[in-house]
Amino acid sequence: MGISVRIFIVIAGVLLTLQPSSALAQTKYWLGLGAGFTQNWHNAQIELVPGEPECGPLTYGEGRGKYASLVGEIGLLPWLRGSARLTYTQLGANMIGQCTILEIAGENDEILPVTREFDRRIRLDYGLVELGARVAPFDFPLHVIAGFGFGVPFVAEHGESERLLSPPGTRYDDGSIKRTNFEEELTNTQLRTILRAGIGYDFMLPNEVEVTPELVYSHTLSEVVTTQDWHAHSLRLGVAVKLGLEIKKPEPPEKDTVQPPPPPPPKKPIARIGTATDASINILETYVTETFPLLPYVFFEKGSATLPAKYANTSPGTAGRFQENELPRETLDIYYHLLDIIGARMQRDPEITITLIGSTDDKGVEKGNDSLAIARATSVAEYLSGVWDIPGERISIRTQALPPIPTAQTAEEGDEENRRVEIVSDYGEVFRPIVHERFSEFDITPPTMTLELGAESEEPLERWTMTVKRVSTLVREFNGAGAPPATIDWKLEESLAAELGEREDLTAELTIISENGERSTSSVDIPVYKRTNAYEVGRLSLIVFEFDKSRILPHNAKMIRTFVNTAIKEKSTAVITGSTDFLGEAEHNQELSTARAENVKKIITDENPEITQLEARGIGEAPELYDNKLPEGRFYCRTVAVEVKTPLE
Repeated sequence: MGISVRIFIVIAGVLLTLQPSSALAQTKYWLGLGAGFTQNWHNAQIELVPGEPECGPLTYGEGRGKYASLVGEIGLLPWLRGSARLTYTQLGANMIGQCTILEIAGENDEILPVTREFDRRIRLDYGLVELGARVAPFDFPLHVIAGFGFGVPFVAEHGESERLLSPPGTRYDDGSIKRTNFEEELTNTQLRTILRAGIGYDFMLPNEVEVTPELVYSHTLSEVVTTQDWHAHSLRLGVAVKLGLEIKKPEPPEKDTVQPPPPPPPKKPIARIGTATDASINILETYVTETFPLLPYVFFEKGSATLPAKYANTSPGTAGRFQENELPRETLDIYYHLLDIIGARMQRDPEITITLIGSTDDKGVEKGNDSLAIARATSVAEYLSGVWDIPGERISIRTQALPPIPTAQTAEEGDEENRRVEIVSDYGEVFRPIVHERFSEFDITPPTMTLELGAESEEPLERWTMTVKRVSTLVREFNGAGAPPATIDWKLEESLAAELGEREDLTAELTIISENGERSTSSVDIPVYKRTNAYEVGRLSLIVFEFDKSRILPHNAKMIRTFVNTAIKEKSTAVITGSTDFLGEAEHNQELSTARAENVKKIITDENPEITQLEARGIGEAPELYDNKLPEGRFYCRTVAVEVKTPLE
């Protein structure tokens, strides 16, 4: 115990005498424990059999052991630490040698060469003081260890046994082939001095704890005993666990002066949010049944017979999942599924046959080009056959230079409309309108909610976030860097309107964060009121009028009568609105649209004479209905729309 105490005092003294760099704001120490295993090598010239020089010496041995250390380190530079350790280590080994000597042996007491194997067992346990440095010149926590050490043996013992190897049958006097020669303490041991070198890697844990795997080689400079050439070297593999301690440098004494008061802390940022108009939203839900007629024309580009991609919406692999009631409630979106609607209906009813009439604009490269007209009709037929598996014998193809009901050729728009394939059939089911029944339409007031945002901050703002939530569910989020904009326009989507109840609150919340991490949040509640309209609506649009004519074609007349019988009730009111595309003179288009509306009104009153609340009007050009740059858009603008309102029971 006295030796250990004295060695520990030496370690403490060495640590206290090391001075850290003045560049360090504070001194840091590390204290801890280390432990592991040793691999030992003994190199010696030890007489194997006293008085028998021909047997040669014991020269080499190996062994394994363990070690434990008290560890102390001090930071000198950011990359350099001084190190001191108090270590207890096992440096034992086994040294084995053989010797052959002529002796009297055997049953006849002959002189024979007798071979013996000697096993020298050595136990050496040292207490060491190890001083040095660890250098970490890399960007990662790998360091190099270098230093020296000295110490004394706490345990120094050796023992020897020998075993007869040959000739066979040779025995000692007690009849055995193995005996112990001695077990005794080693004498003449001396102070052990070593040089150390190795590497380590620091793993940083919370609370300033370091875990350091180490690999260190110790090379002895001194002999194990004073009487023999005998060195013991070792290689350590272990782990040190250390706790870092910081000792701050003493601050210089304060001068006897009055210090100015500290500056006030910066004010926290302030977020503001409000609404530019009335903060409430009103939703009127109306039940609608709408009839969407099918335009039986497929339009083509100039000089081309390739089916435009907008008509090819299905593949053979997905045709089985096509459902008419899942089509969108938009006129042109339904129209672009025309071939899929016809293909599905022909697949369901094998009696249906159709005729495809290919036509051209009969100008330029298309003048008299029957092969182009046939190719256009063929591309439509191939789609129906390839995707919907419609046999070719159910599809007839013929051509005309111009369509059966052509558009005037005085404008490029008329030529676009004449480059088409017209689908005709004697089976009315083919062109039955798409009907979406009792779906909800929402009139949202205001259609756009303007939210006013504001922020005050002495520090620059890093970012902002504005959210709209329904209770805890996120509805919409806006965000950006720096300060928020003065206003944000937010539109309540119809999908959310469908989910809301009669009275709910939405919450708009603005959060701002300054560059120093301070945050501020402001919110405003937005009341939502929802009610159901007192009446439901039925709609019908009629299309495919003869160009520049107001006469109601038979298929439209039939559609009107069906609509009257299903949509118009005793207390219903109806508005008939005729419109045209943008071609032609405005005054003429006004007269044409009015005439078409009046003709529809006559059919309705003939079918249901009791209806009294019936209004017919023409509005002329209606380019806002559909895109007049497209031939299909112009056709759908040449319409008479009938809207019927019926009180809910």
